Amino acid sequence: MAPDIHPYLRPLILLAWRTGRRLSAILALRWDDVEFEKGTIRWRAEHDKIRQTWLVPAHGEVLYELLRFRNERRTVRSPLVFPHSQRRRHRGGPTTRHLAAYWLKEAFLRGKITKPAGSAWHMFRRLWATERKDLPLKDVAAAGGWRDTSTLLRYQQPDEETLRAVVEYERPGKDVTVEPVRKVRERRGRPIAPELRVCPRWGRTRSLVIVRGCHTGSEFRPRLHRGARLTSVGARMLLNHMKGP
Repeated sequence: MAPDIHPYLRPLILLAWRTGRRLSAILALRWDDVEFEKGTIRWRAEHDKIRQTWLVPAHGEVLYELLRFRNERRTVRSPLVFPHSQRRRHRGGPTTRHLAAYWLKEAFLRGKITKPAGSAWHMFRRLWATERKDLPLKDVAAAGGWRDTSTLLRYQQPDEETLRAVVEYERPGKDVTVEPVRKVRERRGRPIAPELRVCPRWGRTRSLVIVRGCHTGSEFRPRLHRGARLTSVGARMLLNHMKGP
C-alpha cells in the first residue's frame, strides 16, 4: 500500500521504525551520510534538535531498503535521499514534513487503521524507545539521539507485557527474611523461635521497624505498628507469614 501512495513512504516508515530518529533528520538525510560498507549512518548536527553529530550503526533491513531505493532512482540527480519533487520551487531541498505527514495519514485512511493520538511520525520514535526498555539506557539514548537518559525515559511508555511482568514478579533465590532475623538473634543475645519469621516482642529493631506481634505457642499473629511505615523487609515478612510454612 505504501508504494501506491508515494515511493518515498516505505523507506521513510522503515527508517523511522528502525532508527527511532526524528522526521526532520530522516528527511534531511544525504546519500554520503550512509556508509553501506561500514553499516553506519551519520546524522548531521545541523538537522539534529540538540545540534550534535551522531555516527550510529544501521539496521541491516534499513541498509537493504536504502540500497534498493537508490538503485530504483539512479536517474534522480540529487545528493538527498528524499529530495522534494518540486525542486525548483523548493530550491533542491528535501521533502517537507507536511507532505510526509499527509502520506502517512493517507496510509492510515486507506488501510482503515485508527491513527494514534498525537504527532503522526513521532509515534515511531516513542515505539522505538519503548521496545528497548530492557537495554542499557546510555546506549539507547546514543542510538536514538537523546542527550541524556532523563529525556529518553519520557519517551518510554508502559505496555501490557512489561506491566504484567512487573505485577507477577517473584524475588528469586533464598528467603530474604532469614538474614534480618539472624541479625536480630545475634544482637539481642537470646534465641527466637525458629518457626517465626518476625520478631515476636513488642517494640522496634533497626532491621524490623514496623512489625509487632504476640506469640502463643507455635502461633504468631503479626500486627502493624500504628503510624509506622511499611518497609520492604517488613512487607516481605508479612507476605511470608500469610503464605504459611
